[in-house]
Amino acid sequence: MEEIKQGRPTKYSKTLIKKILERLAKGEPIRNAVVDEGISWATFRNWLLTKDGLRQQYALAKQDGIEWSIGDLETIAMQTVSRSRDKKADISEVKAVSELIKHRQWKAQKLFPRVYGDKTQMEVSGGDKAIEIKWETDKD
Repeated sequence: MEEIKQGRPTKYSKTLIKKILERLAKGEPIRNAVVDEGISWATFRNWLLTKDGLRQQYALAKQDGIEWSIGDLETIAMQTVSRSRDKKADISEVKAVSELIKHRQWKAQKLFPRVYGDKTQMEVSGGDKAIEIKWETDKD
């Protein structure tokens, strides 16, 4: 006897996943990508938990998205400087661009601290004398 499946058929497909991951790789938020592709975050999250390899693909796409959004920061900054010199940008535009840059840097640091975070090093030494702890932080 043939087993009868209940519920709606899945929307999962390699094509759909490819579209979502490509959008993430271009810096788009996951919320927008899944909604625009006609699925809910809960459905996508379930796929992340159950589909082999999807979580790794998702993580790589997110990192690519950070690279994408960080990559155009210098271009945006230089365009704003040029517009400012030509008196085409006012102080509010310059401040807005500055905040955008800070936000993207913060996001990169939080999502991928090993790549974009501040370098932190801790050194512990001792021996016959009292232990000395030295903490260094590079802030460029």
